[in-house]
Amino acid sequence: MKALLIFTGFLITSLVPASAQTLLLTKNDLSLTRSDKPQFHSVHLAVKNIRAGQPVYLSVIEGNSGTAQRGIDYILESPYRKAITDTAIINFFIAPEKNQNKAKTIIFKIQAVYQGENLPGITDTLTINPFKADIAESSKMRVLADIDSARFTILTAGSLNFFGNQLFSKYVGQLDVRLPSLLGRNRRLGINVGVFTKNFYADSVYTGVGTFNVQKPGDDLYYARKTYKRYAKNVFSVLGAYANPTYLLTGVDDGKKSSLRIYGVLSVEVLATSIKTTYNSFKLTDSTDHLYDSKFTKNDALAPSNPRINPLNSVVTQRYITGYLGAGPQLIYHQNNLLNLNLLFLAGRSVTGDENMSTTPPPNNYNPKTATRKFFYLAKGVITEKVTKLNATIGVEVRGFYPNNTGIAAYLGFLLSPADFFKK
Repeated sequence: MKALLIFTGFLITSLVPASAQTLLLTKNDLSLTRSDKPQFHSVHLAVKNIRAGQPVYLSVIEGNSGTAQRGIDYILESPYRKAITDTAIINFFIAPEKNQNKAKTIIFKIQAVYQGENLPGITDTLTINPFKADIAESSKMRVLADIDSARFTILTAGSLNFFGNQLFSKYVGQLDVRLPSLLGRNRRLGINVGVFTKNFYADSVYTGVGTFNVQKPGDDLYYARKTYKRYAKNVFSVLGAYANPTYLLTGVDDGKKSSLRIYGVLSVEVLATSIKTTYNSFKLTDSTDHLYDSKFTKNDALAPSNPRINPLNSVVTQRYITGYLGAGPQLIYHQNNLLNLNLLFLAGRSVTGDENMSTTPPPNNYNPKTATRKFFYLAKGVITEKVTKLNATIGVEVRGFYPNNTGIAAYLGFLLSPADFFKK
């Protein structure tokens, strides 16, 4: 009887551990947030109530019933069969994905074998949550969208001439269509297109040296040949069209208070320019007396066909058509309910078409033929108040050909945006 009890006790102690063994997963490991870079994720597993030194053989089986796709969203890195004594780690390789818009799941089953017998398996789910930075970027884009909420704007302003007597001299107008994202809200590629009319002014600039013959009062034997340096003021009246592909390099926002975007811009422009040159200053540099003779009479000396200028104010108008191809950075800063700042810097090459489109040809010995291909630059700054829906705007643009021929366009007016009038 005693021997029977001892045998029964031994049998019970040998069977209880097997039947009491359980598999436990760490629940905190069953959820992760996806990244835009490759990542490894570990799920920790523990086996309870096993006899010391006795291994459990572990197998992980993918159910293929989750929404995550094997080989595309993830790869199971753990071996198919592994011997463990108490704990194990199941590794998942998670592929990078920035544009995931909802959670995805991996359903897997863990099967364990102890001493040739299958232990009760467990089935669980690993959840892959969307990329947090994508959510943050969407929020950022929504905040920064205030910059681009006015997709269609009309500038109506007066041109400021700081080099003349009349401050408000001519009309400035611009129609601009801005599409900051061509491929969806979170896409960086956009475009700006528009047409404009503006006026650029330049202070007196040196335009060259010229000579002319003048009759000396009361002297029929000699005439004077005078040499002058000539100075002029230029007014550039421009009618243009542009298409500027843009790429968002970076964007920063401060909650709902302010936003900043920096773009890379490729610029294509075609400008029809009318240049009005007023020769308003002459400086005498040399004067010599010459004798009339039979070969060069008084009529010859004073004939309009001879090289000469009239040392009085004169106006010359020329017209050009020029194409521009350039690139540079653009910065747009928006302070909510205060202001909008737009800075643009461009540089590149220009090609000028027919240069003989003068309505009043210049005097001889002046305005030599200019190069048709030039390096150009453009710097532009525009500030628009956002306190009212009138959007009072002041802008300054500096455009020129290196290293000279610089014109400045300054204007003050209103930037009308139909979208602003529908905001609450």
